Amino acid sequence: MRTRTWVLGLATILSGLYAGFCVAYALTVMPGLAETDDKTFVDAMRSVNEATPSVPFALIFAGPVVLSSAALVMHRAQRRTAILLAAALACSVATVAVTLLGNVPLNGRMTEAGDPAALRAAFEGPWVTFHLLRTALAIGAFGLVAAASAGARERSGLALPA
Repeated sequence: MRTRTWVLGLATILSGLYAGFCVAYALTVMPGLAETDDKTFVDAMRSVNEATPSVPFALIFAGPVVLSSAALVMHRAQRRTAILLAAALACSVATVAVTLLGNVPLNGRMTEAGDPAALRAAFEGPWVTFHLLRTALAIGAFGLVAAASAGARERSGLALPA
């Protein structure tokens, strides 16, 4: 199997993992925390924010950008695959931008001392909005890189028979 096939496959896997992480958070964690009192909400978000920076999370977070970029370079001669990968890369870069410019600054504010009700009021609505945006972008990135992967497999003769 060629290196570019592996790179595209890993880009698909990591894009799917990141999209799944975002969806799970949007469907379970934030709705669950929405039902808690202010102190519990703030304490939980602080704990999550402390636990998140890790090597596995960094791979899932940055992997789609790095591997989609590499796959785009490796598949640049295949017009349809390259277009899909360019669009996937744009979505992946946008997820990183939304995270770094939207969610991370809000996470930083959660470390400040203060009234839990005030901290939550300034955090929850904007954070959820940014998170839903990056979730939609992550799903888009996954769908596009998966389509690129499926198309590349068909053209290379690696597709499963019908």
